[in-house]
Amino acid sequence: MGENLRMQVAYDFQDYAEVINEILCNMKENNADVNIVLSDGIYMLGFFSGHKKLHYIVRNKGEDFSNVRLNDPDYENIGLIKAIDEQAVIIATEKITNEDWKEFDYNHGVRIIVCQNGKILKKI
Repeated sequence: MGENLRMQVAYDFQDYAEVINEILCNMKENNADVNIVLSDGIYMLGFFSGHKKLHYIVRNKGEDFSNVRLNDPDYENIGLIKAIDEQAVIIATEKITNEDWKEFDYNHGVRIIVCQNGKILKKI
């Protein structure tokens, strides 16, 4: 039963992502700029309304992160090195490391991403 429940949650979350996208796009059309990162502990959703900037990066399993550095020299590189079997998607307003970050783009590309277990499931 637990596995069936998980499958239902995955299906529901992606449906909710579509609804959230529609609501936030309507807000944008009414001049309300908002960037959102939302998570239920299993899924993460990032929405970009065009307000300022929003970036994301995918860190794949097996990649070498030993040369990753924070862009702000006032902060230490705490937590930047991951175990070889870890996968992650990171969303941030600014490019916080020297890695190859991708920009959200409301009008010409990605305005919303849905992630699970460090992988992007859907881009809208």
